[in-house]
Amino acid sequence: MSRLWFHHYQLVPKNPGIPLREGALIRVETDSGFGYGDCHPWPEFTDMPLTFQLTLMEAILANVQAPDPVHSSEFHRPLMCAAAEMALRCALTDGKARTAGVLLIDPFVDVPNHYSMPYGLGNGSDKEIYEELRRAKELGFSIVKFKVNEYSTLGQVSWAYSAAGGLGFQVRLDMNARLSYFEVEKLLLGLQFINSDLSHLDWIEDPFPFDAEQYRQLKDQFGKKIAIDFVAPIDKVPTESADVAIFKPGIQHIAAAEVALEKGFSVCVTSMLDHPLGQLWAHFQAQSLLKTSGDLDARVVPGGIASHFAYKSGPFSDQLLLKNTSLMPVQGTGLGFDDQLGDLEWTPI
Repeated sequence: MSRLWFHHYQLVPKNPGIPLREGALIRVETDSGFGYGDCHPWPEFTDMPLTFQLTLMEAILANVQAPDPVHSSEFHRPLMCAAAEMALRCALTDGKARTAGVLLIDPFVDVPNHYSMPYGLGNGSDKEIYEELRRAKELGFSIVKFKVNEYSTLGQVSWAYSAAGGLGFQVRLDMNARLSYFEVEKLLLGLQFINSDLSHLDWIEDPFPFDAEQYRQLKDQFGKKIAIDFVAPIDKVPTESADVAIFKPGIQHIAAAEVALEKGFSVCVTSMLDHPLGQLWAHFQAQSLLKTSGDLDARVVPGGIASHFAYKSGPFSDQLLLKNTSLMPVQGTGLGFDDQLGDLEWTPI
């Protein structure tokens, strides 16, 4: 018989203009011991709220021990419950490793990352952005990711692009489908004119609501890669329209990444901008993908798992160390954090 507890947490963004992020660590008790997971839904991107996810976990555990992916969660951000399903899958996997007294993270398999800038283009000063770029450089990152929205001006994007390029970074621009085709085209033409070329632009992510033909046209016009996150199920996207599939283990089964690789896409594994325990689950899933993808492993490109730099530090993130921008194992068993998890107060669901 399984039992379920949760610990509510808040993450404090470095950017004071961004609200606190909320989620819950879960603790699952089975016949063999405890396992831990992280549930970090984004209701603003169609996930059901945290309270719903926690209630759903209790219902799932009452019926099955190892939930299988359901609905479209293997391929696309679902409308309801994948955060709950994947948190339970994480906890059950973590619990087996803790019972065996072993770590899940392999210290010999690196998963390089980009640096997720805590300041979007439009809600951070030039000084703050440049200081973060310098920090990313000191930490050894070679790729940075900026958020761009409908309020970001060409001047702001161009300045950040130029500053990052001047420090030797490749740049990823994530637009969260907040712009139109013509706004993205105008932005890229402006960047191209002001900076002479787009050689520092690695890719643009979810530039506008998905339209296969318009995505293909944008690729052809500028010769730059396009990454797909939540705008469309990757198994429905033609390879002529995009290049990279974003894989988020916090809401997707690893089958989604395997399908993307087999179809010809590159895969970028990212966190949910969630708790460090969730980051290490994403890291473990990325390592699993690298180990099982055979000759396709070269298409598992630097990800966005080291996302804790977007927040102020805490007792969990203080344990995270990098090697070549890849997270290193944290002391303990399972996903680690044995002492920190033991110090938390847990509430039964």
